[in-house]
Amino acid sequence: MNKELADLLKIEKQKAIQLRYSKVEYAEKMISSIEQEENLLRDYQKLQKKYSALSESKLGNLTLRYWSWRKKLGGGKFEKRAK
Repeated sequence: MNKELADLLKIEKQKAIQLRYSKVEYAEKMISSIEQEENLLRDYQKLQKKYSALSESKLGNLTLRYWSWRKKLGGGKFEKRAK
């Protein structure tokens, strides 16, 4: 009887340990995904700063208008080749 209780206790301990490991793995995955999201946000902010600097300059504003105008006409050289 004592052996059965010891075995049962051992099994329960293993289950508890396994549950803790799975929680730790889940937390690590969450931390990893949060770090990736933060990196993406930083990259987006850098691009946003570059775009705003471009659009606020005279030459950049002219270039953006030109690209917009080209897009309205039907795109660039690659789209014309496909037709």
